[in-house]
Amino acid sequence: MSHKILFWIDDTIVHFGIANSLHKKLDCELYSIISVTDKKKQFFEKQNLVKFKKIWFHHDAITDFTKTPSIEYLQNFEKKYGIDIWKLIHNDRIFYNFNEFHAFTKNQVLGIVEQEIRFFEKVLDEIKPDFISVHPVLRPSYLFYLMCKSRNIQPILFSSSRIYGKSIITSGDDNMGFSRESKISSKNTNHSVDEFLNQSMQKQVTRESSVWLQPNKEYFLAGIKFLTSKNTNHKTHYTYFGRTKFKVIINYFSDLLKVRYRKNWIDKNLQYDINSDIPFIYFPLHLEQEMSLLIQAPFYTNQLEIIKNVAKSLPVGYELYVKEHPLMHARSWRKISFYEEIMNIPNVKLFHPSINSDKFLRDCVLVITISGTAGLDAGYFEKPAIMLTSRNDIPNLSHIYQLRNFEELPAMIKKLVNTKIDNNEFFSYMEFLKQNSFDINLFDLVKDYSDEFFYSAFLTDVDIPLEAMARFQNKIKAKNDLIADKFIEKIHVRTK
Repeated sequence: MSHKILFWIDDTIVHFGIANSLHKKLDCELYSIISVTDKKKQFFEKQNLVKFKKIWFHHDAITDFTKTPSIEYLQNFEKKYGIDIWKLIHNDRIFYNFNEFHAFTKNQVLGIVEQEIRFFEKVLDEIKPDFISVHPVLRPSYLFYLMCKSRNIQPILFSSSRIYGKSIITSGDDNMGFSRESKISSKNTNHSVDEFLNQSMQKQVTRESSVWLQPNKEYFLAGIKFLTSKNTNHKTHYTYFGRTKFKVIINYFSDLLKVRYRKNWIDKNLQYDINSDIPFIYFPLHLEQEMSLLIQAPFYTNQLEIIKNVAKSLPVGYELYVKEHPLMHARSWRKISFYEEIMNIPNVKLFHPSINSDKFLRDCVLVITISGTAGLDAGYFEKPAIMLTSRNDIPNLSHIYQLRNFEELPAMIKKLVNTKIDNNEFFSYMEFLKQNSFDINLFDLVKDYSDEFFYSAFLTDVDIPLEAMARFQNKIKAKNDLIADKFIEKIHVRTK
């Protein structure tokens, strides 16, 4: 039976390579929604490596930026799909909070989203796909993913595993069958801290912080290319509104000064030494603007208020240790006023991003996190963790406690600081993950593309030569073939 598979291809181009291998291995009809910049669009209009039956360009569907939205249509959409539109819009990194180039009006954002929804419905009605493959990290792709799930279209998601260097194929909202009753023997219970960290996602964060968007030769080449090339996205893509060359250059130099000033302040004012003589609770700051907050924890995006609420809930004699995220350098760090407000809370200490998280996890009495990996890793160190929001990719392990509202927090903290945790279940879950993961590092794969075509991710609007892409696909064929094989396994399981 020929399956209809719809790929969402974004600016990383990773899913193009997967489709390239998949169509050679499986009897299927391939379709694609392509959400890329104008110059990349020219490549997809000409390429013949992947025989898509039909493609659509996401930004071509949004042409009227003065459109008065149909409130009735959007209300009917919310009822039909069970999707809350404003929850998605408020956390969109382009529409609000993080956009330094354009201020959208209420009618603009509703009009844009309405056009997107009508476009998505048109595509799905036309082809009626059996499967979709998407990496739903941004609001448009996440909205599309939610719509497909509401229509009972099966997602096949390629994402990083919780184990360093490995990836996993999921449906996006399942734990692959793991439960507290799962009995999976593990030989890892005697792992040292170093061995644990070698497979933990902390290793990935540490590695990324040393290379992700750190200035290098490609950084300056990208700047020259940007200045000397023609750019049209600020006219055609709402995500680029206001990004004229002049504004981008001014913002760039302003950001250089801002990053240097903030980092100097951080180095001088944040704490380095952990006092393990005082019982403390560990709260790692989340990276902003990222999926882990904007999509997975939409009601917990104000981290400053969360810290204040936790501080109010501490028993006397305990302190809250907050650590900055090491990847925030790529987001220009946070405002100094944000750090100062945390430091002014009497029972809170703010720590430097260079300190490894395992030092906090080893000595703390409790971990509190919004939705981060630290809540899972606490299990290794036999520490309880409070997570403010549930995550589909982390099962309800017995050391993780879900907070329903902040009024419960003081009593929950008092209970958990004296709770002893058995880490056998944690190791059972890690073994389960290993059995369901495979040896592909998603970060490395994205980096392969960005190093080859996008000036190490510093410039994404570039021309892609057909011959260069063909050579590159041959170079990474083994990786894409492995991912395609895992896709096929998932498809066969779902169609039995």
